[in-house]
Formats: sequence, structure tokens, C-alpha cells
Amino acid sequence: TTGKLAMLYGTTDVALFDFDANTGTISGYINIPLPSLAFGGLEYLSIAFSPDGTKLYAGGGYGYENQLVQIDLSNSNTVTTIKTGDGGASLKLGPDGKIYGGIMLSTFIGVINSPNNPGLACSYNPAAINAGTFVTSFLDFPSTVLPSSQRPMMSPSGGRVYCQGHDVALNVTIIPGITFNW
Repeated sequence: TTGKLAMLYGTTDVALFDFDANTGTISGYINIPLPSLAFGGLEYLSIAFSPDGTKLYAGGGYGYENQLVQIDLSNSNTVTTIKTGDGGASLKLGPDGKIYGGIMLSTFIGVINSPNNPGLACSYNPAAINAGTFVTSFLDFPSTVLPSSQRPMMSPSGGRVYCQGHDVALNVTIIPGITFNW
């Protein structure tokens, strides 16, 4: 099965790759520059694919200085700014096929109601859910724990591929106040 793998890097770039789930091969690198955030000095923080895999969303910023953009992978990687000011900064595809984005330092969670649709037809509502208290997830919603049959593989630089069932040694620089759970 061939799919896509995306990664944010720098402050305004997405690295997009082809990913073969059968072999673990990553290939076909494409750089997609994103528009600078309307509020200088900020960066994109998270990305999420639409359920059908034809759109990629990137969100970033801080507080009410968030920005949400859509990359249409089925249309020459066209980038459209969906919302500036209260676009979701932490994006997560929900089990209902909608993409949720926490708006940092606010009480709201935005929802992309139709993420498979191009441009503004994605129907983004920045105030879809009022959490009643500040959303404190500064970087992202909690990670999803997948069943063991669906866990992703890990492929660090250097060409060696580590898949489920293999031991992996990870080195972490200790940062005060940061914890890791495995």
C-alpha cells in the first residue's frame, strides 16, 4: 500500500514523501513552502491528512494569532489559507472523519467539518466546541495509541529500517520539565 508521509520543518515548510507501507520505503521527496504566518516570528506546529488523503492541513501560531492552511495534494499541491487569526494550531483527525484543532490560550476547539473538500468548502468552524476552560495543549492533542497491527514503522536517517518486532535504542537529551512515555 502506497501512501504519503508529511513532516513540518523550519517555520514554513512541509516535506512530503511517498511511503510504501509494505516495505517501509520512503521516497519521492517534495518540498512544499507554506505562506508565512500573518503574525511574524511564529511557526506551523502540526499537520493532519484528510480522511481520503487528498488534502493536508497545517496549523500554527499562538493564541488568537493562529493560521490554518490546506494543501490540495490532488491539485498540484495548491496551498490555500483557510483562516487567519483563529485557525487551529494543534490538528488531529477524529474517528468521525473531521479534523479538530485546538486554539491555544482560548476556550475553543475548531473543527474542519468536511476536510476532503477543497479550499473554503472544507467548512472550518473556529468556535465549534467551547471547552469552557483554556485549551492547554500547546503543541498537540494527545497521541493516539494504535492497535499493534497498525503501529507505524520507524526509519531514521542512515538507511536502516526498524519495524515492529525489532528492538530500537533511542537517545534522548534530558530537558528539565519534559517527560517521555513509551
